[in-house]
Amino acid sequence: MNNPLSIIPTKRTEDWWLARHKQKLTALKAIDQPIDMLFLGDSITHAWEVEGESAWQRYFSHYSVVNLGFAGDRTEHLLWRIRNGEVAQLSTKWIVLLIGTNNAGHRLDAPEDIAAGIQTILEELRLQLPASKILLMAIFPRSRNTNKPMRQRVDVSNALIKTIYRWQTHTLVRYQ
Repeated sequence: MNNPLSIIPTKRTEDWWLARHKQKLTALKAIDQPIDMLFLGDSITHAWEVEGESAWQRYFSHYSVVNLGFAGDRTEHLLWRIRNGEVAQLSTKWIVLLIGTNNAGHRLDAPEDIAAGIQTILEELRLQLPASKILLMAIFPRSRNTNKPMRQRVDVSNALIKTIYRWQTHTLVRYQ
């Protein structure tokens, strides 16, 4: 059986993405103290820096927080970033992880493949940041209509990811 694309670390090639990755690596090297929260994800997380900036300032500015959300990322892109320095040498109390919507919506991955990608990310985070607690967010619904195939793909993916680290509940907080 072939490995799904969702678990194969993949570097994106868009200029803005490469520049953001480089900028984030530079900013991360300047951090010399533990951080309270690390946000990892896609455009939903990335948007805290743009559309959600006022809410970010209101709710998170009093914490030491790093946002590593990249618009358009799928699980394999986040996995590549994690394995290529974005969490190296960090010490964080909490990781907020929200990823998978672009696997469901852009490439129409099977729910099992999306869950496998998220599980691979969690395993990598556990290796690199073993003392951190992880808040795994459910993938946001892609339609109000529960009968739409994309909504069903996300719903099944969420049912799968709720169970992937059941034995590690002391270090993984599942969003339900």
